[in-house]
Amino acid sequence: MGGGGIRTFLKNNLKVELHEDKIFIAPLVRGIDFVGFRNFYDCRLLRKRNIQKMRKIIVDYEDKEISFLEIFDIFKGWRAYAKWSDCNELEEEFKGKIIEELWKKI
Repeated sequence: MGGGGIRTFLKNNLKVELHEDKIFIAPLVRGIDFVGFRNFYDCRLLRKRNIQKMRKIIVDYEDKEISFLEIFDIFKGWRAYAKWSDCNELEEEFKGKIIEELWKKI
């Protein structure tokens, strides 16, 4: 694989070596999957599986498979993670669904 100049720079200046089987060149328009996010030039999105997992947890709450206290704790953790991404609308959607379900119980 190419990237000899990059490999030399990393080795000589940063004392870092790249693993041959774990490097590839990809267009930035696809984003880079890193530390739980899909990173693009101008934004950071949550991985689809993390969004799907939270949606499943909300469905479990709606189906009364988990309690409000459980989903509240899960959602607090998810929001702490999600705050590092550009997903404010998604966060509001999930919060709205949880509050709507709680309101039905009152």
